[in-house]
Amino acid sequence: MACIFLIGFMASGKSTIGNALSVLTGAFFTDMDTEAERRENMPIHQIFSQRGEPYFRELETAILHELGKGCTRERHIIATGGGLPCTGNNMDYMNERGITVYLKSSIKDILSRVERSHDRPVFHRIGNREGLEELLLKREPYYSRAHIVIENRNSVPPEQRAEQIALILAL
Repeated sequence: MACIFLIGFMASGKSTIGNALSVLTGAFFTDMDTEAERRENMPIHQIFSQRGEPYFRELETAILHELGKGCTRERHIIATGGGLPCTGNNMDYMNERGITVYLKSSIKDILSRVERSHDRPVFHRIGNREGLEELLLKREPYYSRAHIVIENRNSVPPEQRAEQIALILAL
């Protein structure tokens, strides 16, 4: 299968590791949040505030289905949004179209990454550790359906994590 879908909670390293994996393997890389921003000509937090979360979830599902059409051809690494696997049948779709890799991070690691960012609308709506833990608990059943689960701790550089994934997938 040519598509590798990186899934996981916000700030779990999908974009950073996806880019490192792309550099390592020469595969094409798409960050779905960046693609959504390009299409809407505004940052994610503005899409959420101006058009709402349901609109954003429809947009990212449409992007997923467009990208998924190419999964039988060239190798493609796709970093998804944190909520994408939990919307509609997106997790089934990704599992059928390619290989899903869940980058599993602890709440402690997620908080240390997300608190440095101002562009996390779901985090800013929730605003605290307890809310994040509750949301992660809700999303975990979707994430855990991934083909591969990788523990992603802050102590491991993204390039090393990319090498680990490449080895597991024999890329």
